[in-house]
Amino acid sequence: MFRQFALILLLIAWSLGFVACHSDQERTTHVPKDTAGDIATVADIPIISGGGREPAPSGSWAHYLQHLPLKPQDYPVHLWNGKTVPDRAAHMRAYRVVNMDIDPQDLQQCADAIIRLRAEWLYGLKRYCDIKFHFTNGFVADYDKWAHGYRIRLNPEQTHCTWYRANTDTDYSYATFRQYLLTVFTYAGTASLYKELAPVEGEARAGDVLIHPGFPGHAAVIVDHITYDDGKRHAYLLAQSWMPAREIAVYPAFNWATGKGETCNQQLFPYYDPAVTDSIHTRSYPFDVKRDLRRFKD
Repeated sequence: MFRQFALILLLIAWSLGFVACHSDQERTTHVPKDTAGDIATVADIPIISGGGREPAPSGSWAHYLQHLPLKPQDYPVHLWNGKTVPDRAAHMRAYRVVNMDIDPQDLQQCADAIIRLRAEWLYGLKRYCDIKFHFTNGFVADYDKWAHGYRIRLNPEQTHCTWYRANTDTDYSYATFRQYLLTVFTYAGTASLYKELAPVEGEARAGDVLIHPGFPGHAAVIVDHITYDDGKRHAYLLAQSWMPAREIAVYPAFNWATGKGETCNQQLFPYYDPAVTDSIHTRSYPFDVKRDLRRFKD
């Protein structure tokens, strides 16, 4: 309730058109038994015969996403409150759930999940000074400053923020890092994250983000990129969360026209080939690639 109230007030400072996230139900998609036990990370997911996974330098943002650990087969998606999401038809289910915890608050939604992944990657590399995200009102929440004992105060209207020195020592612990992220999740969203990302010219790649800004809008991240048909075709794997907050999961291609999980070639499953439909449709939002594809400014 507090988060919703705060976001409404922040619109006074910065508003954009509304595009709703859809709240649906899900469970993991069945994976053939002969391959299920071998899928421990995104990079272990089988790809189309003759295809190739685009290599990413070790330690890079793309490499981090390609090696996200995955939960076992048939592990159900959990909401922030620990409840499992009720079952759905097979084509509506998550393919695999990312093996990453979620805070017991309804905060880590679509844009927040991408912020979480990006921040975890930077934190693991100890690039503390690079961990910073904008609130919807434009304020820059800097993790390095937070770790040095500063905290953020909002004015009564929730539209203006200032730093103040808290009674705490410098602390780069993981617990403090997660406290910082909860604050970011509360006051950031698709509208603010969109402005931090750059438009993409040319082919998409792992680490790029599909994002339509709004309140709440929607966002998903490309966690893998493969080529096939002698390198002439490209396909992508997406991960996302949405409302209410839930575990991050990898989702298979979805065809809004038929209401089924489809691609031009079933051997591509669970990857998306945007050339088939001139867009990338997740089960919760249809993205226009030219309009919605963005990239972090490394």
